[in-house]
Amino acid sequence: MSRKRIGIFPKDKDSIMTLIPPQDAEFCFLVAKDSNEAEWVNKFLKPTETYYYDASVTKKFISDLNTIDILQQTDLLTVLNKNDIKYLYLDIATQEIEDWSIANQINLIITPYKFRKIYENKILFDNLLAEYNIPKPRSSIVKFEENTEFTLPFSGKTVLQKSLSSGGEGTFFIDSVADIKRLIATKEISYSEDYLLREYIPGTTYGITVFVAPGHVALSSIRLQCFAKNIYQQRNIFLGVQWVSYSAISAELKQSIEEVFASIGDVLYKQHFFGFANFDFQVDVNKKVYLIECNARFSSATVQYLKFHELMGGVDIRNVFLETMINSTPFPKKYIFSGYPNTEFAGSSLKVNLYLDFNNETVTISKQYPLGLYSQNGLTIKFKDPDIRNFSRLANEFIYYSDVVVEQKFSKFGEIARIVSNYPLFTLTGALNDNGNTLLNHFEY
Repeated sequence: MSRKRIGIFPKDKDSIMTLIPPQDAEFCFLVAKDSNEAEWVNKFLKPTETYYYDASVTKKFISDLNTIDILQQTDLLTVLNKNDIKYLYLDIATQEIEDWSIANQINLIITPYKFRKIYENKILFDNLLAEYNIPKPRSSIVKFEENTEFTLPFSGKTVLQKSLSSGGEGTFFIDSVADIKRLIATKEISYSEDYLLREYIPGTTYGITVFVAPGHVALSSIRLQCFAKNIYQQRNIFLGVQWVSYSAISAELKQSIEEVFASIGDVLYKQHFFGFANFDFQVDVNKKVYLIECNARFSSATVQYLKFHELMGGVDIRNVFLETMINSTPFPKKYIFSGYPNTEFAGSSLKVNLYLDFNNETVTISKQYPLGLYSQNGLTIKFKDPDIRNFSRLANEFIYYSDVVVEQKFSKFGEIARIVSNYPLFTLTGALNDNGNTLLNHFEY
């Protein structure tokens, strides 16, 4: 029987952390020719496992290409067919990507888009939580009609969300009807569209991953969501996440988290959800848990829980995911449940955002840095190894990755690089600590 060949994009960083292919399978690393990425992987991948596609025909910088651009606008399909690569391991599915895969008989290894359509739609997800009695803030579906007076269903601060929104875009904090009118006037929201209006819960925002595969449901540790004030837009922007150590959470809260997410994990399993569901949830002053939203795809924390099994209770989810996916393993009625993990890991994921530092529409990149593993000792930062698969728990290590190149014009609103560490870059309240500030000051562009 021929071996199944799985295409992996090293630039995703998540997929390359799946170090061992399933039995009777092999990895084929798909790399943009003459790119930052190519220069990087040539330092540690074997030439026989690297396959190059030509992205130059798009006339775009690599950092400006999303997955569907690469699939449709480059010669990637020719490369796949020529080398008998019938599987693609991706970090996200869309309807366009699934249509492309069906048309070209390429099998996708990723959570199917049908789940994203439900779980990432704020209104549909809120309805699902209500249906299964999962704790959530009080909410209402609202539609604003022109020339019609409207009132808010809850007193005090509320949260207004577009049904399809992410990363803080499309989410607004409302104190009064006047705020609604202002958003309509500025065309940030519109008439005759359904919105989710939910009660604002004062407290701390965390994230957690629920992994589901045939015979398995596993919970990750929780992550603190960290924000900073954008001085140009005068609003908080998402900076990254920090894993919260087991000892930093009370036994009462751990039990509450496990109960709530065991329930949602059971719902996911019965729906035959496959993959990683990343949930945002709020914890109020009484330690009550409220689910807010879900992203059914890889996240900024994926690298860490794929590499460090302790973050998923010791479950080697990367190989369980691949093996059950490519073998189309059916869902048995019973599953093994792995509850809240006992780990003191407190690493971080930090977005390097140009819009924190510049007030120009675009910035011309003047510097770029080696991609791979670095170490940090106070103010001293050293490059160690291009092979990020060697990321470990030893000392203070972090992964640095960026697709931008010198002379590229880059939008101030974009993420220029991502740093993934095995040590804290934020305080317990979610602000950058000394190490985090040192890293942001070190990588200048």
